[in-house]
Amino acid sequence: MEITKINWNIALITDDKIQIIFKNCNIDLDGMAVDFPWEYEKSGIYVTTKEIWDCLVFDLKVEWKNVAYVDVDKIEKSEDVVNFFWDIDILIIIWNKENAKITESLEAKVIVPYGEWKSIFLTTLGQTLEPVTKYKFKEWDFYWENIVFINLD
Repeated sequence: MEITKINWNIALITDDKIQIIFKNCNIDLDGMAVDFPWEYEKSGIYVTTKEIWDCLVFDLKVEWKNVAYVDVDKIEKSEDVVNFFWDIDILIIIWNKENAKITESLEAKVIVPYGEWKSIFLTTLGQTLEPVTKYKFKEWDFYWENIVFINLD
């Protein structure tokens, strides 16, 4: 599985070439729009959505990995939110100062921040990462105790 950008949107591409495109408060799951709170399945990918502050958050099961997508400008830590997201392998989150606490609470193995403030987030955490246009995940990305950050450009 790899992560890249397609038409300015972050996208996951599975080993079987299935595309999941993360858009503003919705996703395109291999050509199917996921834009309503519900449970979805297509091409072996399972998606659960939840509405928070008039925007959807997404929990996906992709190639045996848990992927969380948060496109909410401000999401607060609550029991409801933490219970929705559990054992996250990849967290794709719009970065701003307000989302710092929830990012720490979710304890993802790989974090892909995006948005206009992502460089401040990475710098604050001492991450001096060169931007990449795509990143192919390796199995060891999910087994180390250190968090892997991806600076997707």
